[in-house]
Amino acid sequence: MIANPPYVRQESIRDFKPLLKKARYEVYNSTSDIYTYFYEKSYQILKPEGFSTFITSNKWMRAKYGENLRKFFKNKTALLNIIDFSGYKVFEATVDTNILIFKRETPPLNHILSVVNIQTDFANDTELDVYSKRHHLSIVQKEIDSKCFSFADDATMKIKFKMEANGTPLKDWDTKIYRGIITGFNKAFTIDTITKERLIREDSKSSEIIKPILRGRDVYRYSYKWAGLWLIKIESRWTNKNRNKKAPEAFFKESYPAVYKHLKTFGNTEGKGKGLYNRDDQGDHWWELRDCDYYPEFKKDKIIYSDIGKRLSFVYEPSGKFLNNTGYFINNGNKYLLAILNSRVINFYYGQISSQLGNAALRSFTIYIEQLPISNIPETEQKPFISLVDQILTLKKFDPQADTSALESEIDQLVYKLYDLTPEEIKIVEGKNANTD
Repeated sequence: MIANPPYVRQESIRDFKPLLKKARYEVYNSTSDIYTYFYEKSYQILKPEGFSTFITSNKWMRAKYGENLRKFFKNKTALLNIIDFSGYKVFEATVDTNILIFKRETPPLNHILSVVNIQTDFANDTELDVYSKRHHLSIVQKEIDSKCFSFADDATMKIKFKMEANGTPLKDWDTKIYRGIITGFNKAFTIDTITKERLIREDSKSSEIIKPILRGRDVYRYSYKWAGLWLIKIESRWTNKNRNKKAPEAFFKESYPAVYKHLKTFGNTEGKGKGLYNRDDQGDHWWELRDCDYYPEFKKDKIIYSDIGKRLSFVYEPSGKFLNNTGYFINNGNKYLLAILNSRVINFYYGQISSQLGNAALRSFTIYIEQLPISNIPETEQKPFISLVDQILTLKKFDPQADTSALESEIDQLVYKLYDLTPEEIKIVEGKNANTD
C-alpha cells in the first residue's frame, strides 16, 4: 500500500510553521511543503525495521527546502527504492512525483539503494515491475550527496564529477543573480508602445518613468526579441522622498497626470491577485513598485535568461532593458561566461541537478544556476570563446532567428576540452540533448 500525503504548498501553511518548528521536526524548513513532515512522522510511528512507502512530489529530491529531509533519509533510514517519475503524470495534477520506500534502521555500511528514473519510453500500459528491473540503478547510499539527490548511471555521474573537478560554481564567481521586477499587477504596470506614446503625448514627463522591459518568453539562446513592452517604473519611497508636505496621491497626480489616469483605470480590476490598491507587491503607496535595491544593476552589461525553457538559454544584454518577474539576470557581461552557460555540456549538467517541469521544460531556479561549474581559465585563453560569441551576437542582432549552429558547435568542442571529456562522454552529452531548439 502506498501512502499519498496531501500536497499543500508552504504558502498555505504559514500559520502552522511556528508550530512545526516548535515540534522540533528534523526536516523543518521555513519554505517546506507540508508533505515533507509526513515522511518524518511516518518514521516516528514505525516500529524498528518497519517499512514506509509514499508517493509525493519529487521536488524534495533537489529543492533547497528538501535538504534537511535528504540528510534525514541518508543518515537515519535504509533507503530501499526510489522511483522518480520525472515528467510522467501519475496524477492529473501538474506536480511531478516519486515513490520512495524506506526502512526504519540505521543504514548498513555498504547499503545499496535501487533507483529507477522513468524515461519517455514509459507508457500507461507499461508494467512498472518489468520496467524497474530493466532500468534500475544500484546506488551505495553513503555515496549519495545530500545537497541534491541526483541519480544516474556510472558514466553520467563520471561526467558530472569531472565537470565539478574542472569548474568553479557560479556562486563563487564575482557575480550575483537577480530576478526581474515584480509589479504585483503586470496588466497595469506593463504597457505596449501605443500606450506609452499616448501617455507621453498627454504629458511629456511620463517618459521619465517609462522603461523598456523584456519578459522571459522574449529570451532565446544568444538573442532576444523585444515585444515593444514598457514598464511604468515608480520606485518605492519616491513619493515620500519628494512630496514635501503635499498629500501623497495629490503629489503623484500632479507629477505624472497621464500615468496617474492610466493606473486609476485599473482600480476596480482585481486581476489574478488582490487588485491594484491592495496588492502585496507595492511600495509605500499603490502606484509604487515594491522595494528593490538593485535597480542600478539593470543598467549594466548583463547576461539574462528565462525562468522556463526547453533548455538553458542565455543572452548578452548591454542596453539597460529591464526584466519582468519571468526573467533573471547575472550582473556580469562576460562573453566567455556566456559561451560556457549556453554550451551543451552545461545544459546536460543542469539536467542532473535541477527540478524539471515534466518532460517539456526546465525551471531555471537560482539555487541550481549558481551551482553550475564554470571552468575558470586565464583571460588570454578566453579569447577564442569570446570571438565566436561576438560572431554569433552580430548575426543574431540583425536576425534573431539566424542559424548559428555551426558557431555554437565550435564553442561546444572548446568546452568539451575544458572539462576533459572523452569521445564516449561527448556522445552521452549530445545524445541526452538531441533536441536543442
